[in-house]
Amino acid sequence: EESMKIGSFRLLLIITIITGIFIRLLVIIPYQPEHGAVLQAAMAKGFLKTGEFTMQYGPIFEFDNLNPAPSRHFPPFYPYLIAIHAGTPDFSLGILKALSLRLTFVTALFIYLLTRKTFGDISALFTTSLWMLHAAMIDNASKCLSENLQIITIISFLSLFFQSKEKPWMLFPAGIALGLAYFAKSTLPFFGTIFIILIAVIILCGSNRKLIPWGVAGFIAFTAVIFPWGFRNYALFGTFDTSPYIDSTI
Repeated sequence: EESMKIGSFRLLLIITIITGIFIRLLVIIPYQPEHGAVLQAAMAKGFLKTGEFTMQYGPIFEFDNLNPAPSRHFPPFYPYLIAIHAGTPDFSLGILKALSLRLTFVTALFIYLLTRKTFGDISALFTTSLWMLHAAMIDNASKCLSENLQIITIISFLSLFFQSKEKPWMLFPAGIALGLAYFAKSTLPFFGTIFIILIAVIILCGSNRKLIPWGVAGFIAFTAVIFPWGFRNYALFGTFDTSPYIDSTI
């Protein structure tokens, strides 16, 4: 009887996830991408045309107006992914919808697999179903914003980080994942500080001195990932900021 209840609950969770997929299809297909997503698509188009993350200033829904100029409006990961997904500078905004759907499925898979590894199948299905029906996540998907990419990179970082207590070398790829999270969203400039704090806490709580060199290696990896973009911004704009919005975010 207990196994039947678990089986019924599991089926309900699967149906909930499938329902969430249909809801996302219904909200993504009819709506236009949000302002910020279009700006990042403009950066992607500039990258495909010039090899640089440029934006055409003027009406943002017109990709080819005026003369393009280098931009630091958003970090480069999502625009780069849009560019890879499009493959040609002559793409339409429909590309953003297709990419948003694919990132939704990848994010759901990440959440399920990483949760199952630690907490088991039912917990993984439950967590995935909650995420699939989360109103804010549905809204962000319909706007074609970079939140799904942000979640993928943060989950990757956290998964690697929490394995480091038994496998200290995991802090190195965790640093790389954190750098990609930094590049996925302009509102994550303080992650380097968080990384240092978390490493300090895990060392003090576990008294594992082996974590120290790998923690340093992880932070160096994080810095190495974000440095080229910061240096590029400094050379062009006189600041290491990844976005004009960093000060207000902090």
